[in-house]
Amino acid sequence: FLFYDFYCIDLTKICPDAMLGEVYVPIGKLLETPGHPVAIPLQGKNCGPDTVIQLIAVPAGSPVDAFEKGDQGDVTSLDVYVMGRNLADHDLLSKSDPIAVLSVMNSLNNQFDAVGATESKQNDQNTNFVRTNNINHY
Repeated sequence: FLFYDFYCIDLTKICPDAMLGEVYVPIGKLLETPGHPVAIPLQGKNCGPDTVIQLIAVPAGSPVDAFEKGDQGDVTSLDVYVMGRNLADHDLLSKSDPIAVLSVMNSLNNQFDAVGATESKQNDQNTNFVRTNNINHY
């Protein structure tokens, strides 16, 4: 499973009180439609009914359209692209600055460990994050 927490950034740090929500997704679900978005509703108290996260998985180091071109590369290492739609606004004077933090299940202790994050996007409730998260699966 992949687990993403979505937060607002305030003055370059994550605000624990401004958690936007979270999504869980099995890696297998991303592999069912490689190179194409998988839409998952964002869950949490600060989410509207239309808040959706889209994830796209492609072989590591490949462009997002690699599967359409037939270049599948090494599918045990994936880059995951993250997009947020209709994210909540928690800033008072401007729009929120969202960030997504990726955690994966640690098989040794069955806990989720943070392993990566996107960049924060200023004043953007419908964002396509640029920084991908690389995951290895077996």
